[in-house]
Amino acid sequence: MRYGERRRQLLEKDVSRLATLDKPIVISTPGTVGKQVIYPEKSSAWYELLRLEWSKVANEEPKFIEEMSREEAEPPQPLAKQDEESALPERLLTILNGPNGPDPKTGAIRLLRAPFEALLVPLRVSPSNIGIKEDTTALNTSMLLGIVKATGTSVIQIDLRTDPPTLSGNRPIRESYSTHSIPIFVITEEGPGILVLNPATPQILKKSDMPIELLKTVEKILSESKGRFKIGPAPVKAAPPPPPPAPPADAPEPSPEPPRPDDLA
Repeated sequence: MRYGERRRQLLEKDVSRLATLDKPIVISTPGTVGKQVIYPEKSSAWYELLRLEWSKVANEEPKFIEEMSREEAEPPQPLAKQDEESALPERLLTILNGPNGPDPKTGAIRLLRAPFEALLVPLRVSPSNIGIKEDTTALNTSMLLGIVKATGTSVIQIDLRTDPPTLSGNRPIRESYSTHSIPIFVITEEGPGILVLNPATPQILKKSDMPIELLKTVEKILSESKGRFKIGPAPVKAAPPPPPPAPPADAPEPSPEPPRPDDLA
């Protein structure tokens, strides 16, 4: 409870004396059920009360067997704030939406603009290991292949500096996991970027986050990619050749060698 007059007195220092509590005070009113307790904020009883409040766990509600086996849908995430930096260029919107008009999923995608050194942090890829320098403005085939080797996932690049835009990508022959994310780099005149849902907490787009036209474009690029790198266990060594077959049981025994002259002497 807040007392406006007492608060005003404290803020305006209109109090002759100010005292602090060193132990809880119990207030009980005759004729009422229950009681009120005032805890000092620096007392162990107050911290214990907070600990009990934070550790409360809501009891699970009983469910039918059909509800237990049913997958719970994730609640929709609020759209991230869009500003001039994270807005998608018009040419990129054309690729994402396609000829059928705006896709609802396009409105949730943002463009995170940053140097490649920062864009590769979520992928845990060292720029120097794949040949990226400070003046790198776009990824070449060798760099795309280096990202594939380091992450085991596919990678896409959309270069909007050319007309029409240049789309390239690479993928491993065997993905490291089924429900993977695909980093999609976007190259503009202002610099590189990557498609995310929220620039504040960047996460690589999953296939379920992509508009249908973008998903078709990604699958087409990856299916036509030439330089693929195989991710998997080390190749198995070839087995040794089998021993020669044993002679059949009814085969005649070889004749003994004739004695040598030295043996007869």
